Amino acid sequence: MMASMMVLGLPASWPVPARAEAPLARFAAADPAALAAVEQVRGPLLRRVRANGLPVEVAALRLDLDGDGEPEILARLSTPRGCAPLGRPDCPLVVLQRLPRGRHIEIGTFLADRVRLGGGSHHGWRDIETRLDNGPWRRAAWSGTLYRPMRR
Repeated sequence: MMASMMVLGLPASWPVPARAEAPLARFAAADPAALAAVEQVRGPLLRRVRANGLPVEVAALRLDLDGDGEPEILARLSTPRGCAPLGRPDCPLVVLQRLPRGRHIEIGTFLADRVRLGGGSHHGWRDIETRLDNGPWRRAAWSGTLYRPMRR
């Protein structure tokens, strides 16, 4: 820790902040399995957008939210013309869980372009925090069936 503080040009004697920001998970081009999962869950919408001549872009990341060793898929959908063709003013971020027989279900939908793990958990699932543009971080917690925004 001291060495990293010196790299930043700060004296090693400075106190460490009480709550450091969790590192942001990075979205990347969706792998074939993530694309298939998004198609499974959002297929009718994606087909309708493509029928209008627009490609749907999917960026994904994987986070193990329930600690079972199998990461859930978080996918951000967009088109070259923004997100209005997807039926929303802003691009949706969907959270997908794989069921035992390989199917996926949507367990959360947010208007966000950034996501990180929150500091807590509910019902054995990690809280997540989402953010759109440079707006405030909004925390969502597992309700037992899906992710819901937490009230402040």
